[in-house]
Amino acid sequence: MSTPAMDEKLARCLSFTSRATAPRPARENDGATALVWAASEGHTDTVELLLDCGADPEAKDRYGRTAPVWAASEGHTDTVELLLDCGADLEAKDRYGRTAPVWAASEGHTDTVELLLDRGADLEATNNTGKNALALCTSGACAEVLRSAERLQRWHRRRHLTLWACTLGMIEI
Repeated sequence: MSTPAMDEKLARCLSFTSRATAPRPARENDGATALVWAASEGHTDTVELLLDCGADPEAKDRYGRTAPVWAASEGHTDTVELLLDCGADLEAKDRYGRTAPVWAASEGHTDTVELLLDRGADLEATNNTGKNALALCTSGACAEVLRSAERLQRWHRRRHLTLWACTLGMIEI
């Protein structure tokens, strides 16, 4: 639900999104752009408007989090999908090495994890402490989705390696 304060904040931020009128996007004290803020709150329509106005989906806040990382961490699957459709980096990491899939899994957002996996998220991506999405998963359903995807990704890797070996004439694998 939009409030007058939110509308004012959005209007102020929108006035700076055009690359032609500002050297850099307007940012809050934490370095978040209007796009990052809207994505973190799940305001998909606002995210779409900001992207149409030229907002950079790769802009980061002071923690290195992009709009897709924020949206995934909050479980805003529709917003994540829109950002990915607009070319946002699926594997972007924040300053702690956390990707959107790692954040979504650690917060138990199963639907978001499934979307990210469908889009080719790297299950082996780890944060700065060496933990991947499965290690940080907080829900049983999310863990099951990750385990199933892990088996499928391993199968595809083996299949790819087998095909590659065959093209090189290596019949003994």
